Amino acid sequence: MNTKNLEYFIKVVETGTFSKAAEESFISQSAISQAIKSLEDELGYKLLKRDKKGFELTESGKYIYLEGKNIINNIKEITNHAGLISKNNNQNIRIGYVVNYGYHELKKALMLFNEKYPEIKIDIKGGTHDVVSSNNINDLTDILIGDQRKAFSDAFNNIPLGDLYYSIRLSNSNSLSSKNEINIKDLRGYKCIIIANRDEAPKEIEFIKTVIGFDGEYIYANTLTEANLMVAANIGFLPSASKIKEKTDDGSITSLPLIKNDQILQTKLYGFYKKSFDNSLYEKLIEVIKEVLK
Repeated sequence: MNTKNLEYFIKVVETGTFSKAAEESFISQSAISQAIKSLEDELGYKLLKRDKKGFELTESGKYIYLEGKNIINNIKEITNHAGLISKNNNQNIRIGYVVNYGYHELKKALMLFNEKYPEIKIDIKGGTHDVVSSNNINDLTDILIGDQRKAFSDAFNNIPLGDLYYSIRLSNSNSLSSKNEINIKDLRGYKCIIIANRDEAPKEIEFIKTVIGFDGEYIYANTLTEANLMVAANIGFLPSASKIKEKTDDGSITSLPLIKNDQILQTKLYGFYKKSFDNSLYEKLIEVIKEVLK
């Protein structure tokens, strides 16, 4: 099947007229009419019923239109992917991520991305929002995955990836773990764990005070793994954000939806990368993350 003629057929169906399709395809109306006729001759059956008012699709035409769109999209995906491979078999994407914001979703997205594009090498740097933002600005990473805490920069593409919902992670040995949801008042007297060193901690504490509203004692963990072990040992609680709205329990830690102003506290996950960069790789990654966050 001549795929160019198929594209012209799809364009005619979507625009509703041969003249509009010809205009958008930058060819003459007679040329696009000939392309449709050639496609019908190649297939051996009619795709359109034409009359003075215009046209309507035959049953075969409806099927070819729907499946043809999939064929064209698949061809574009294959050629784009092949282009990435031919350009550089050792392409590299350096990802910075704000720890504990969409962590589980990002973990799944990276697995799917690697399955789809195994030729692309992935480097990952996690940290506080200020650290990973600084890395992104100074080109130590290519793309930042995290929440928005500052005004958008015109130098960056600021792509919304999906909604996240705050939860509080507590040890199953904590009496609060029996609740179905939690608010900040429930956490009075408990310690809040933040994943940061002491130099980075003040800005993280300021953020949690402002957004979450906790104004108690803070303790520090160096990594997400360390923070979760501290939670399991009932040393403190850990705020986190994911697409999950419901209470979850992994056997040692319970995550409770965080309620503020009578609803689950919500944020958005973004992808940030410089407009000056070749964005084809980042668009591929963003596409996968958006799919996971649906």
